[in-house]
Amino acid sequence: MATPTWAKVQFGEVVGFVHAGYLGQDGGMTTTSGAQLGIECIGTEPFWHMTFDTDNMVRMTMTGGTAAPVPVGPKGFSPTATGYPYAFNAAPYSGEVTFEICSDDMSDTIYPMSIHLTAPGDQGTPIRAYGCCSLH
Repeated sequence: MATPTWAKVQFGEVVGFVHAGYLGQDGGMTTTSGAQLGIECIGTEPFWHMTFDTDNMVRMTMTGGTAAPVPVGPKGFSPTATGYPYAFNAAPYSGEVTFEICSDDMSDTIYPMSIHLTAPGDQGTPIRAYGCCSLH
């Protein structure tokens, strides 16, 4: 497999590209299996907020309440150099985080990652939700 020449990077809300030769894989917090921690995700319909915190816990808030934190348990990872997309399991939540530009359709904010999430909804019925994520 060839090494990529260019890498997508983000600083604040600015997304750009840099020659991969100037980058190293260092810094940031990850789980023992490589899942990125310190990510914050948001979604609408219904409104929700989820964080993958550096203490290895997922915290979820949905309209009407806050759930207890649960540990991150990865399901599987992409063989790509960036590690995205990666799937996670933080029961009762599961999903996939991808490294692609995302918009919340409510503001001018552009996010570098997106998430497809399954979470318990009203009366415990699972819901599928889509949202946007960034490092926090």
